[in-house]
Amino acid sequence: MGSPVIQFGTAPFVRLLLVYLLGIGIGYRFDPNAYVYLWLNAISIVCISSFFLIALIKRFENFRLYKYLSVLFYLFLVFLGWSSVWKLQPSILATHFSNQQPQALVGYIDDEPKITKTTVRFPLKITQIIKDGTSSESAGNLLINIRLDTLSAKIVSEFKYGDEFLIPSNYSLINPPYNPNEFDYQSYLAKHLIWHQANLFADDLIQTGSGRGSFLISHALLFRQLMIEKLRQSFTNSDALAIVSALVLGYRNELDQEIINTFSATGTIHVLSVSGLHVGIIFYVFSTLLFWMKKGSWKIVRTLILILLIWIYAFVTGLPPSVLRASIMISFGIIALTVARRNNIYNTISSSAFFLLLYNPNFIADIGFQLSYLAVLGIVYLYPKLNALVITKNKILSVLWSYAAISISAQLATFPLVLFYFHIFPVYFLPANILIILPATWVLYLGILVLLLPFGIVHSWFSWILENLIMLMNKILLVFEKLPYAILKGIWIAPWQYLVIYVLLFCCISFLFYKKRNTMYFFVGCLLLLVCSRVIKIMENQSLSEIRIYNVYRNLAIGFFDHSGVVLFTDSLTENNSRFQYSVMPNIDSFSHSSMKIVNQGDTFIENNLLIADNIIQFNNKSLLIYSEDQLLVDSIFIDLLYIRNNPKIKLQQVIKSIQFRKIILDASNNDWYIKEIEKEAAIIGIPVYILKNNFAYVW
Repeated sequence: MGSPVIQFGTAPFVRLLLVYLLGIGIGYRFDPNAYVYLWLNAISIVCISSFFLIALIKRFENFRLYKYLSVLFYLFLVFLGWSSVWKLQPSILATHFSNQQPQALVGYIDDEPKITKTTVRFPLKITQIIKDGTSSESAGNLLINIRLDTLSAKIVSEFKYGDEFLIPSNYSLINPPYNPNEFDYQSYLAKHLIWHQANLFADDLIQTGSGRGSFLISHALLFRQLMIEKLRQSFTNSDALAIVSALVLGYRNELDQEIINTFSATGTIHVLSVSGLHVGIIFYVFSTLLFWMKKGSWKIVRTLILILLIWIYAFVTGLPPSVLRASIMISFGIIALTVARRNNIYNTISSSAFFLLLYNPNFIADIGFQLSYLAVLGIVYLYPKLNALVITKNKILSVLWSYAAISISAQLATFPLVLFYFHIFPVYFLPANILIILPATWVLYLGILVLLLPFGIVHSWFSWILENLIMLMNKILLVFEKLPYAILKGIWIAPWQYLVIYVLLFCCISFLFYKKRNTMYFFVGCLLLLVCSRVIKIMENQSLSEIRIYNVYRNLAIGFFDHSGVVLFTDSLTENNSRFQYSVMPNIDSFSHSSMKIVNQGDTFIENNLLIADNIIQFNNKSLLIYSEDQLLVDSIFIDLLYIRNNPKIKLQQVIKSIQFRKIILDASNNDWYIKEIEKEAAIIGIPVYILKNNFAYVW
């Protein structure tokens, strides 16, 4: 059970990484402040200057000073991590375009454009602003959204990395989440240094140049497009083309949502994301082929060849962040194994993470970064222990168990984080991964071979084999997806809960592999804590009686929550609607009950404590009236909420003669001028108004 153990004396980068992460964490915890930022830089300079000054004067001869030198260096790392998180924030960066009140912006496409069914989207790296007819240097990133109906197919295909454009400066801040449990897109983009967006028409963009940005990334993406075009000419099945493009080249634009759902439901979505698994396979293959170079003077040559081949593959995939992470991690490992007789694997892993975070501290907020390193740590620590549990002379069973042990190790290390971020758990992940990893490996081998072979009869044979292998792999996953309880959904846990789950895992490992019985007290305590929190949640839901009016822009969506389940009242949203999936479904998923009924506007619905008829709704002791442009005034009634939609031509002074109400709700189906008018009228008669437009959902 010889798993490597973290020995801090031989793993200095583990200490450095933890200290640097502390600084990054503090930076995320507090809002940026320009005055504090100056002090952080000043203290960092004092700490590192003092460190080198004392070291040079004493020439590292006084060992008693080492602990003081360490404190100075650790303080430097803390303040460096803190200031690094802040340095590109608009409130700190004086040259950020949002601080300069520009009339127009100049920038270049900083990533491969993402094409959806309705929009073309890409980040624009701003380099200049135009103000009063003069240009000046600027900085910052802007998310550009262009509706597809304003573009021809030809123009869409011509957008590429490095293209420079002049655009008007009608940008806005990224919206925060407006509904309970909605994905925080604002926070996600902020971690990628994007705080603003612009919704433009095709005619708003004037191309002023091309070939900007990184020369290496530009040519890598161009080369990948050539490879994708070759694959397109080699396959007849569109699903096979989409899968091989994602698996071999990391190109996911052509993946159908059904394919993504299938791989997600079976816990094999990592296969479609070119990352550590794929780079590791490339390394393993060439490392095995070059086994004869392990000794003597050939050892250095072998190291250089392996690193070169890994980075050539990274180049072919377009140098995406996930492949860069894996390539850097494996490159560090190769170098460490070559130059060090006794290599601490944790030090190697930590060193790669440390230098990546030095380059960009925001990597730590990237889900892929977190899952990649957790999976590697899980495999390094748990795989030897699990693999040693089953010893067999049968080579086939030995290989299968080895794959199973790797999969279990990675899943155990990552599943609490997967629950926290994605709220799902694929039940059949183990058999699915065991059965899919070998075909996926051969898809990678054959995919590279198909790309290398010139067109001809041999190329056609291997393309046919590859296409059918992919379809077989997809059919295997479809079988698992259709099994009962294939995926557990709606698992919402708080941050403290996933940390407690990790404590539970460590307690189990300590007891099973190290026979430390005391850890079982912690295990029982943590388990009771989770059970109690779950019981409290169930009890709260049993007594819940709540109306949630969601912000779904011009659409209507009202949720009614009580012990019997959820009823959603809507005008046109369905379960397959993207807006419903994004804004409403996460909140309903987080509710303990799985039952949900959808009632369309205009239908009559009577059940338990809910009555819906003619846009009048009574839920327990709460009532509301939905008043729209085609609504007729009714006889005298009393309601709690008047929900006004679609700019109805009414005067509140006239309405209150027949409808008594306590509060007004206005959503985005009303124009801004209309909302202002209603606000004025409501102020006169003393009725409070809640504006749903550009505001959080109304929870009652």
